[in-house]
Amino acid sequence: MRFNFNRRDTLAFDPKSYYRFSNDVYPNNTLSSGVGQNADGAINMTVVGIFSSSENWQLYPQGGRWFIRNYDYGGSFQLGLDPKAPSVPKLLPRSGTVGQQWTLSRQNDGTFMFTNGLLGNSSSLGLSKGNTIPGMQPSTQGTHWTIDINVSAKQPVDPDMYVDVENFQVLSSSSSSIASTSTAASTKASAGSGASAASATSSPTTTSTLLPSGSQKSSISGGAIAGIAIGGVVVLLLIGLALFFCLKRRKRTQGKTSELEYTPPTSVQYKQEYYKPPVELAGTPVQEPVEAGDGGGKPVQDVKYQP
Repeated sequence: MRFNFNRRDTLAFDPKSYYRFSNDVYPNNTLSSGVGQNADGAINMTVVGIFSSSENWQLYPQGGRWFIRNYDYGGSFQLGLDPKAPSVPKLLPRSGTVGQQWTLSRQNDGTFMFTNGLLGNSSSLGLSKGNTIPGMQPSTQGTHWTIDINVSAKQPVDPDMYVDVENFQVLSSSSSSIASTSTAASTKASAGSGASAASATSSPTTTSTLLPSGSQKSSISGGAIAGIAIGGVVVLLLIGLALFFCLKRRKRTQGKTSELEYTPPTSVQYKQEYYKPPVELAGTPVQEPVEAGDGGGKPVQDVKYQP
């Protein structure tokens, strides 16, 4: 999608113009990138006019942020931070990652501070005495930049410098993107939204992240919602398992109790044995002895048993 320009747009910076960036630490120098593309994307503060072409920069607004492109590198490269070396910016192959997205905050003295989407508001682009290579630093000293339009450079001629970046990555908060980012595929900015969202802020302490209209994200990310849902399912499963084991244990206890119930003894009917009288043996009966009385009589005779 090509950026639609018309006179009603009140942009802080015009993408159809080139600008120079200077810093009070080196007031006679300006930000450049060597001759042609011989510096392999590296940037430096050089004396104004020495590298006349590469000291010209385009500021292209998209999604509430700025892409910074160079005269010599055209629309195929943008100033940004490599996640592997996020302290020193350089010109990188064009992409929509947050490391190539910049926020410009206007200061009370009319200068601007540059913060990068990869690091958030914790650091700003700055210079220190004795070092002409700009870097990201937590201190505010040397972070005030003067931006001047360079009319002699005319306007960009590369068609890619007027095209929105695909796969624009949107920050979910103003914090560092290393901790929290989300990707919005192929986000396109209209002229109205680009004009209002890309205007530089007027407060030196502004920390909020501007997002294009319609791109505000919920405070709870999709990953957090999914985690909550999974956690709820796990809790329900644990409750179900606990109930299952309790019921199973209860049934087992009831089974053991039923086995220990009293069982009456089996009745045994008494059976009387048949009585058999003693058998008398055959033979001659034994005669009882007769005692002798006063009247006399026969003496008692021994009677032998004869079978």
